[in-house]
Amino acid sequence: MEFLQLCGLNRDPYSDGSIGRLRRLYVLKEFRHHGAGRRLVETVIHKASSHYSKLVLRTDNPKAARFL
Repeated sequence: MEFLQLCGLNRDPYSDGSIGRLRRLYVLKEFRHHGAGRRLVETVIHKASSHYSKLVLRTDNPKAARFL
């Protein structure tokens, strides 16, 4: 099964450079609930671990805030 997913990772502008920020995490609606988002985040966390001591996700959407 293929998924359309997007995710950005950059330095959190409110930190000293040791914190990464997940941005624009998106999985098309018809592909949600199949584990695509979780696999994407796990991959990003793994790749980011050599650059950042912590990752944050800022959102005003309560459903998105529960994801991590």
